[in-house]
Amino acid sequence: MVQATMALRWWKRPFAFLFEKLGRVVSLRWIVRATAVAVVVAVALFLLVLGGLQLWLDDQRLMKVLKDSVAEQTGGRLEIRSAEVSVLSGLQLSGVEFHPPGSGDASSATNAGATSAEPLLSISEVKFRYSLLRVFLGQIDLSAAQIVDPKIALREVDGVWNFAGILDWRAKKFPPSAPVEEPAKEKEAGPRKPLRDLLPISPALLYMPLRLSIRNVGLSNVEVSVRKIQAEQSIFEAELTGITADLGLTWRGTRSNAWFTLRSADGTKLRARLASQSKGSNAGLKTVLDTTMTSSLAVQFDDLRKLSIDGGMNIDAVESNGRSLNDIDAVLRMRASRNDGLDGIVVDEIHANLAEAIVFDTKGSIDLPRGDLSLFRVAIDHRLSTRLTRIGEIAGVFLSGIEANG
Repeated sequence: MVQATMALRWWKRPFAFLFEKLGRVVSLRWIVRATAVAVVVAVALFLLVLGGLQLWLDDQRLMKVLKDSVAEQTGGRLEIRSAEVSVLSGLQLSGVEFHPPGSGDASSATNAGATSAEPLLSISEVKFRYSLLRVFLGQIDLSAAQIVDPKIALREVDGVWNFAGILDWRAKKFPPSAPVEEPAKEKEAGPRKPLRDLLPISPALLYMPLRLSIRNVGLSNVEVSVRKIQAEQSIFEAELTGITADLGLTWRGTRSNAWFTLRSADGTKLRARLASQSKGSNAGLKTVLDTTMTSSLAVQFDDLRKLSIDGGMNIDAVESNGRSLNDIDAVLRMRASRNDGLDGIVVDEIHANLAEAIVFDTKGSIDLPRGDLSLFRVAIDHRLSTRLTRIGEIAGVFLSGIEANG
């Protein structure tokens, strides 16, 4: 028997490689099929969950959740004309208005509480857009988080602001808890930490395999107005309109970029107006300051080492105290970069020019060897020139009686 078994094994030996190869092929096919089935099941479950969320979170349900949350937290009334929501791509709200509760009213809008007829905040559109499918490609993509045409109306009527009702509601709804006294601890003087240990992020994050794209985050065409009313007569008004702010971030490790812009809204001019009533006078409001301008400020941070700032402003007209001045230009330009080793900053250029009245130029370096504040060094070369006559012309618009020559 033993001889027969050994003979059989000897007979199989020339074909051993064939049986081994067939076994590997079968195992590989099983792994591929199992992996494909697992992927299909995972995708099916994921789509099933998304479909369930989409069916549950419809437009009307979203608006109800938002209105109830705002009423619970502020006591005010939130109105939304329409809403569009998609689990895959984000949401958009249109015609948003927030009416604050009346001052001293302890009941919220959902409990028939009184609210202001004039909205404290009105927004044309709220956009929040993302791509959930890009997550499978290893990229987090946020294409928009914008508030379009927000209008903030601050009103003080006979000494009471229109947002006072929110503070009254929260004070009664969420009373502050009694502070808990803790025994004082003596501070032990320890070694001073180097600057690198105080960075807001860990340097290890720069090398994580994470791709992040964020853009169109900010406010578009902001309008803020402030009015003080006494005895049904306006005694103070201030307006600021036409501001747009935007920021973005592209994260690719050490080759990441970030930017921020603050500028006049597209197709409009930034306007600032200030009017008040003279004390003891009933002649109505008098314009103290009224100016229209186009302006821009852009901050760019490339590859986490190069900083650039570009700002420009052109004031079309400014009127104050019965005086006016037209066509005033201002320029700000800065270029700086981080040197090798994270030990300092090289200032390639800083240039500022205010209507040829004040011109400032500088360049140099700021060094912090080994992140030790005790070794802080600054080497700056700068030039400043002024024209007193021009300074007097500009300052005289805002402050009467100022004259300068030279």
